[in-house]
Amino acid sequence: MARGERILDAAAELLLRYGYSRVTIDDVAQRAEVGKGTVYLHWRTREELFGAVFEREVAHALDEVAEGVLAGSGSWQLHRVARALFLSIMRRPLLTALFRSDPEVLGKFAGRRAAERDLRRAVTLGEYVGLLSAHGQLREDLPADDLSLAFMSVWTGFILFEPAGEQDGAGEAQMSASDSLERRADLLAATLAAAFGSGRAVTADDDDEAMRAQVAQWLRRMVDDDRVGLSGERELSRPTEEA
Repeated sequence: MARGERILDAAAELLLRYGYSRVTIDDVAQRAEVGKGTVYLHWRTREELFGAVFEREVAHALDEVAEGVLAGSGSWQLHRVARALFLSIMRRPLLTALFRSDPEVLGKFAGRRAAERDLRRAVTLGEYVGLLSAHGQLREDLPADDLSLAFMSVWTGFILFEPAGEQDGAGEAQMSASDSLERRADLLAATLAAAFGSGRAVTADDDDEAMRAQVAQWLRRMVDDDRVGLSGERELSRPTEEA
């Protein structure tokens, strides 16, 4: 395993176990079995290191969804992509914490660079919405910007909302966590299909294979955006300790 990846693995494990506020560069170096200076050769500050941890998690999630899009007929449709992305995020505790700005895990890291990330997502989502609209897959009574805003609001709501039963194990939540998550993902897909879909079936004219390739490419462009700072191979100025 590459040294940088080993450091990221150690940082991710400690972050999830103890939270951002309690984990130091020394802790990460010790867990990764490298010197403290080695960590600083890859990332200049603690914030950069943990930013790279989250960027890697996002990249893995988007890669996973892109692979699924390529593998399944009709998998490029809005409700199916959203369902897959929801599950990919919610099955990764660090990403769930990031999207929910969980103070126990993120501490002061919560919200940092969130505005920039959300703006980038909104721009790239517009590309996807335009592609779907061109194939008659979305309702036509709302402009693309409104569709994007409404979609993000619904999808984010499903991410942020945590059913009370899942916290205390009561009632219907006695079903397994996996079953409960799948059920919520199905509800999200049904909601999006009903609220934003045109009701038009996918036909041969849609060129399913080409659509899958284009949507997977769109997802991977987002992956590339989030991989900035992951490799640790860029030239850095002299490392400094974070105050």
